[in-house]
Amino acid sequence: MSSDGRTWTFKLRKDVPFHGDWGTVTAEDVKYSWEQWIAEDSNHDLGPTLSQAVDGDMNNFKVVDDLEFTVTTTKPVVTLDSIVSDFGNGLQVVPK
Repeated sequence: MSSDGRTWTFKLRKDVPFHGDWGTVTAEDVKYSWEQWIAEDSNHDLGPTLSQAVDGDMNNFKVVDDLEFTVTTTKPVVTLDSIVSDFGNGLQVVPK
């Protein structure tokens, strides 16, 4: 997290496989999943928080490379790390 609490940089582990033959997890998969969770017709409980983290604009979600992305917001979301990593209720990443 940046010192002002507004930009988060996430680095994914290399070669983390999806179940089955869906390939490995990439930053594009995370972006796709994030978009689905904040979609207007989404019913995910964390959708509003994930939307706040990008100020409702996926242009604030930047894919740096296959294994790195950043999320920028105008207001700090200091619990974002625990939200996206919560095993039970956190963001479940699906292949794009």
